[in-house]
Order: sequence, then structure tokens, then C-alpha cells
Amino acid sequence: MKLRSIMFVSVVAFAACGKSKSTDEPAPKASDPGATPAAGSAKAAPAEPTAEAAPPIGEPKGWFNCHAKDPAAVPAKRKPANPWQLPFTFAGCPTVPAEIYGSAAFGMDGEAAAKAAKAKLEETSGYIYLGKSPFRYQFTFRVNEDTKKVDAFTFKVDADAFEEMKAAWGEPLVYEHMSDKYWAWFNPDKHLKVTAHAETWNRANTKTKEDEDIPGYWVYYQEYVPLVEMLGKDGLVGKPVLGKTVAELAAAYPGWLEVKTAAENRATLDKVGLDDKTKKEVVAIGAADDSANLTLPQLETNEFHTLVQPDYKAGKVLAYSFLLSFGKDQALKQELLAVVAAALGKPTSTTKDDANWKYTFAGPNGTVVAASMSTLAEDWSLEVSAKK
Repeated sequence: MKLRSIMFVSVVAFAACGKSKSTDEPAPKASDPGATPAAGSAKAAPAEPTAEAAPPIGEPKGWFNCHAKDPAAVPAKRKPANPWQLPFTFAGCPTVPAEIYGSAAFGMDGEAAAKAAKAKLEETSGYIYLGKSPFRYQFTFRVNEDTKKVDAFTFKVDADAFEEMKAAWGEPLVYEHMSDKYWAWFNPDKHLKVTAHAETWNRANTKTKEDEDIPGYWVYYQEYVPLVEMLGKDGLVGKPVLGKTVAELAAAYPGWLEVKTAAENRATLDKVGLDDKTKKEVVAIGAADDSANLTLPQLETNEFHTLVQPDYKAGKVLAYSFLLSFGKDQALKQELLAVVAAALGKPTSTTKDDANWKYTFAGPNGTVVAASMSTLAEDWSLEVSAKK
């Protein structure tokens, strides 16, 4: 049964393809503008245009660093001034608030996390309640349905708490994913990412005790892999993935491999709700075929997880790709490319396809990493292959 990759851009898309002449080829030599053709001879041929140079890649601005006002500061318990004020402070680089979750940690099974956090476990969620109705504050941890391990800690905050987060951690990175807007802070040393997205919060008024809708945010604490590590010799790109069979991938990376049948992938497509035209396009490139992909923790601007899509030939991985989302933010697009270049060095070649540039880098352990635009032009598609 032939395995093919399901090409998703945020939900479902595929990497742009096609090549044009490399800018690394020597520019054609122009005719000497001062030369005069001999009498009666044909006119000198016009000068050929110089090959277009790819836009330069700048230095990373450090948008994915910890920007805490005082990185050494430690969160502390406090007596809330009102029923909806959090019972702890934000301080230092982001960490899961132990004041609420105790010793519960990522990777624990649900029962162990519930015991560590003194939480009530219900199927794939653990609940911690503070206060009494109508002022009962809810904190949650989430258990991944596939891995059966804790993969997120989450709770709601109001506008005041959101401002406290910014005061302690600095201004967040703002980005879009699947048309949703996110605010994000990072703790690269702990591989911890905190995201917030706006959502109305229905809760009791502190004076009238009547329910009211107020501006609020859902806050998620999740693990992530810094892009610079993903590209390093100890990250995915440095690991022996190329040339492996599905069975070998399953043995080497049991927690990463996600195998799905064509029927399962067709069901996923149906749930997404794509229009007929888009659905035909993604089906044509194998989105409804059998697949064996790798799923890793999310990167800086991805949500949920990082989908790594192998391209198989004769049952072995010929190449693989994953996406770096930037939405419509061109500055974020350049920052992501700058991080790639900082990790891998200057491009070894550049090519242009219509208006989009493709940058090729030398990766670790004899790999080649090519960064090009996805079809929707809202992600970098990074394809990893073996050096020829």
C-alpha cells in the first residue's frame, strides 16, 4: 500500500513547487558600452540583464526570546483583591503556575497529574476550582487523546490579568494561525510557550452577582520546540530520518509517528469543511491517501503540533517537510527566515519561482534544507533532503 504525505497548510495545503534559474550562476557579461561596431557591420548585441539577487536575510531580532522584566523574579501567592483576581503573580520567564497546579507537569498521565494538582479528572481534562459559586474560578489541565499525557495547562484571564502578564513578561509576539489571532510569550530554556487568544468571559459581577459578559482571554501553557533546536544536530533535522522505512521510523520514534489510513484521512478532510475546489486540489496531491507522518511539539508560531510530512520512494523516506506559519505578517516572515539562516548559515543557493524566493541551506549530517513559500503564502515550507 503506497504511502503518501498529506499536505496541510495550517489545516490542509501543500508546498509551492517549481524552479527558475539560480541566482548563484555567474551573471552574463554585458557588451562594452564604449565599443563602436565596425563600418557596415551589424550592431553590437544589447547587454543581457544581470541576474536578480535574492533579498538579503537579516539577523534575528530575538522575538522568540524570554523578555521578562526581571527573568530572575519568582511568581508568588497573593491574597486576591476581588474574587476574579488570580491568586498568584506573574514573574520571571513564563512557568506553569505551581501555586495552582502543584507538581503536575507535561507528560504525566491524567491520574498522576490529578493527584499532583489535587484536581478532579473527567475523561481528558483535570479541573481545579477556587472559591464558591457564583465566584468559582476554574483552572484546567488537558490530557492528549492520543498520547494519554498532559499537554496543556489552561485558564481564563480578564483584561487586568492580561496587562499583568505583559508587565511581567514584556510585550508578546502577536501572530495569526488559521485566521485566529494569538499573543505569545516564550521560555526557550524550559521549552514553554504561553499563548492567549481573545474570548468573551461570562462571569458573575463582583457587586451585583449577576452574570455578565466581559472581554477576556483563554491562556494556554504548552510545550514547544524552539526552531533553532529543530534545525540543529540534536534536533529533528540532525536525526536519521532520511532513508528510513515506516517500520524503522516507528521503532526509532514511537511517540512521533502517526499512521493513518485513507479512510481516516478522508474523514479528516470532511470534518475540515473545505470548499469543493480546494478539496479536489488537496485530494489530487494525496491528502486522502494512506499516510505516515511525524508529529512533534509545536514551533514558535504553530499551534497544536508540528506536522512533519515524509515523501516516500520505494518505501523509504526520500525527503520530508514541515511548516513555519507567519500568516500575513511580513515582518514575522523575515524573522523566521532569519532564525533559519542563523542556525544553518548563509544560503548555498537561491532560486525564484514567480514572485517567491527559495533559499537552500546546508543542514547537519549531510542534509539540505530548502525554505520556500507554501501555496497560501502564509507559511515557510522547510523541505529536508539528502545532499546529492
